[in-house]
Amino acid sequence: MVKFTADELRRIMDHKHNIRNMSVIAHVDHGIEAAT
Repeated sequence: MVKFTADELRRIMDHKHNIRNMSVIAHVDHGIEAAT
């Protein structure tokens, strides 16, 4: 599973084109956690 610190998330979110990718990763992670 991918883990980010708050500082890393802020740095990633500073790049607007990454926001969609982050939401997809969060959605996939949530599905995997729910299945286990």
